Amino acid sequence: MPKKTSLDYAVIHDKLIEMHILPDDPIVKPTDDYWNSFKPKDSEKSKS
Repeated sequence: MPKKTSLDYAVIHDKLIEMHILPDDPIVKPTDDYWNSFKPKDSEKSKS
């Protein structure tokens, strides 16, 4: 089995969900922390 972080794993996982072998992934409600994780950190801003 491929590593969980690999593209192959993601494709296999999705196919098994499509085939109703695995349950669908739960929906996660994004929080401010989630959205803020995409913003550059202060130290990264000063490098630009």
